[in-house]
Amino acid sequence: MKEETSLYSGQFNPGDNISCALRGHEDYRSPSVYAPKLPSVSVRLSGEITEGSSVTLNCSSDANPAANYTWYKKNVNPDLQPLSKDPQLVFISIQSSDSGEYYCTTENQLGKRTSEYIFIDVKCE
Repeated sequence: MKEETSLYSGQFNPGDNISCALRGHEDYRSPSVYAPKLPSVSVRLSGEITEGSSVTLNCSSDANPAANYTWYKKNVNPDLQPLSKDPQLVFISIQSSDSGEYYCTTENQLGKRTSEYIFIDVKCE
């Protein structure tokens, strides 16, 4: 069996989908790999956020290979411990000191993206 390799040495743009195929079999491409798409953030709650309530922030992004997620709070040094390395940031008993703007990053071997900020306003009971 003859082995053949091919190397691409150009640049890829952040939105590119990359796949390969054997010469002569271009209809049978490999699955695409790509950097994370712009992550979207959402909050799961019903009504106002009050102290002591449970709040979950969700971050989602399409990526292949799968992205790693990291949550941060705006104006807090990101070199310190991130808040979470999961797609969700969970507050079991949120406090007024947790009020502020949060964002997530998604990263794989092909790139890194940062979400918009989501504002959380925790009301005192």
